Amino acid sequence: QGRLMVKEFEAAAVDQIVILLDTGRKSVSPEPLENNFEFLVSCAASLAHFLEDKYCHLRFIAADDRGGLHHISGDIASVKNRVRQVLTLIRESGEEFASVLPSAVENIPPRSRVFLLTMSTAAVPEYIRILEEQDCSCLWLYAPAELFPPAEPDKPRKIRRERVMKKLQKLDIIPQRS
Repeated sequence: QGRLMVKEFEAAAVDQIVILLDTGRKSVSPEPLENNFEFLVSCAASLAHFLEDKYCHLRFIAADDRGGLHHISGDIASVKNRVRQVLTLIRESGEEFASVLPSAVENIPPRSRVFLLTMSTAAVPEYIRILEEQDCSCLWLYAPAELFPPAEPDKPRKIRRERVMKKLQKLDIIPQRS
């Protein structure tokens, strides 16, 4: 009675977060500034920024423009500046996302939360199924070139969603819009 009691809590597990960014040049829309590649880079940067306040282990994987692979891994506090720097300087690569996926998926621990930020559908559904079999939770953000047409001065962009929807239906994927 009258004594102060302190109860200590510790997280039982560290969240494993993975960001896979598609940088494949062939899938980039022709619009020079507001294209799908720049959109996905912004999404990756926003996600990494959001995670800075969380206690998690982050893996960031993307092909670089010299034929290599950016693979940054570590606790968010120790890798956030490197991820930010890579996202600031990243460029389109000659490496298609489908060819990056096999080696990337090999390095993803079971029960990870995986964010796939892609401009292409090639191989993505198959690798999502593989990751889900490893008890990973996957969120796929698909930004096809068709949804980022060139902008003309004083004219609204004409976006043709029908072709994208048909492509996704062929893959037996039901898109969700927010």
